[in-house]
Amino acid sequence: MVEEGLLSASDAFVLSAAVPVVKPAAKPAAPVTIAAAKPAASKSAATKATAGTGKLTNLQRMRLIEEVIDELRPYFKRDGGDCELVDIDGDHVYVRLTGACNGCQMESQTLNGIRERLSERLGRPTHVVPVHSKH
Repeated sequence: MVEEGLLSASDAFVLSAAVPVVKPAAKPAAPVTIAAAKPAASKSAATKATAGTGKLTNLQRMRLIEEVIDELRPYFKRDGGDCELVDIDGDHVYVRLTGACNGCQMESQTLNGIRERLSERLGRPTHVVPVHSKH
């Protein structure tokens, strides 16, 4: 509780019945993962254009998918990799992970994070399918 900032070190080791009740302050920041990373504060043109209808055109949907990948790109780059949109077919989004992300042991978690973000932003379940380069 000391590490979380809920108690001071001196209060943590008081051996009396009158231990002060401490209400938790703000939670400490958790490590940022792709799935937990928040979308950009401003809504995209694709999102604004469909605010009343809820239906995206194919072009708006493609731009929104590219936007999501662009929002996540700093996380890929930080780890020495990248992600590119290859194709969209219905609810299937085909991406190519490059650099350190290609073949990484965390590839499935990365793809799951992309899938979660896309499903959240598109408002419907989405499948993210990796496309591997031929060597």
